[in-house]
Amino acid sequence: MARTVFDCARVPGKTCTLQIIGDKKDVLPAAKQHLVAAHGMKNTKQLDDNVTQVVDDHAKRYGTWV
Repeated sequence: MARTVFDCARVPGKTCTLQIIGDKKDVLPAAKQHLVAAHGMKNTKQLDDNVTQVVDDHAKRYGTWV
């Protein structure tokens, strides 16, 4: 299962510790909403591009129950 991680601490000039983990289709809009609501950023195409650049896609296989 691939997971996407947004870590607000990676945003320049922010000292926020919020992390959002989940499916990329859910993480990107949630991260953008957080940046707008909590940090007063403008909801722009540039914000979309910046958020997309700072998320990490983690493809780690987890053990399964037998």
